[in-house]
Amino acid sequence: MALAAPPDLSNTTVPVQRVSRTYPRGLYIEPHQHDWGQVLYAMSGVMWVETPHEALVVPPQRAVWLPPGVPHGIRVVSDLEMRNIYLRPALAKTLEPGVQVFEVARLLRELIVNLVTEQDKDSEYYHALVGLALLELKRAKRSLLKVPMPDDSDRRLMNVCQAVMIEPSIHVPFEQHAENAGASVRTLSRLFQGVLGMGFAEWRRQVQLATAVAEIIQGCRSAPSPGPWAIPPAASAICSVANWVWPRPSIPWANGQTEPVAEHSPVGVDLLANAPG
Repeated sequence: MALAAPPDLSNTTVPVQRVSRTYPRGLYIEPHQHDWGQVLYAMSGVMWVETPHEALVVPPQRAVWLPPGVPHGIRVVSDLEMRNIYLRPALAKTLEPGVQVFEVARLLRELIVNLVTEQDKDSEYYHALVGLALLELKRAKRSLLKVPMPDDSDRRLMNVCQAVMIEPSIHVPFEQHAENAGASVRTLSRLFQGVLGMGFAEWRRQVQLATAVAEIIQGCRSAPSPGPWAIPPAASAICSVANWVWPRPSIPWANGQTEPVAEHSPVGVDLLANAPG
């Protein structure tokens, strides 16, 4: 585990603070929170951002908005090149009060990168960057690549969920997870249904599918390992079509009209979970 290393957030006369970091695969940054709002963005790599009630998978071309005071941990799935910006509390209030995953279009990407690299915080150019970045954050398309997460009220359930997220491709029998967590199979089943509203198999499937979608968005198209967890061909086909990275050609709907794929497949996990196979 690692501790978060944010920039100095004590000077609230500066509208935006920034940080540039490189994190290796497998690193876990312990849960923490900030008094400032935060835009978590990785130019390359995939991460899980864990908040008290959900985990959000974040590939490139996606970022996470974290309002002030939201606890969050970061699990690095593949090597990350992070470019984060922090908005002072007064600016953060102008954005949404809840956690959001949003698409990072080319303009917003360049604004974030330039805010991270710009040295003169008193220049007219810097303040123009801040103002335009706020406008782009407000109009960015929202994404819903997320799975529900338990709180810390029962460490047994949390430990099982975290074990799956560390290695979603490894098939560990539910009975083994229960034994590792120090719970009976019946108790653990009840916890999954009561806290997360679904069984273990369905929840694990959502983690695997969300991870697969993130890898496709990143451009990793290696075939999954064989085994009972492997993504069915139908789901892989849907992943390939619903890439959600750039606008895609329109597809025909039942009524004969056409609609863009990217705009009508916002919930990747839900779409794939219903695929046959």
